[in-house]
Amino acid sequence: MSTQAKPQFSPMDLPTKPDEKAIDEYTKARGVPVLNIPKGASRAPTHTLRTEVPDYLAKALRMECAKSECTIRYLMLKALRADGWEVRDEDIAEDRRRVSSAA
Repeated sequence: MSTQAKPQFSPMDLPTKPDEKAIDEYTKARGVPVLNIPKGASRAPTHTLRTEVPDYLAKALRMECAKSECTIRYLMLKALRADGWEVRDEDIAEDRRRVSSAA
């Protein structure tokens, strides 16, 4: 059994029912990193589509994504655009995850 002392954490001192503004002020004052979506990166509303593909295709898509550091969504939208479907530039980002930055 370990005899190390447990770490001591300071209280957060937040109101009982904090609102968005109080939380934003708290995180900004303490330099907590926040997620920001770059301006001009608004996309069209999305809808989830599910489909089945052969195992070999799913494996090939995952391998390509690993090599290219992109998403399957990106590959699918790029292929649809190449086939003549309308896909807007702002909707076809290689990696849709938000960029993390300090406040």
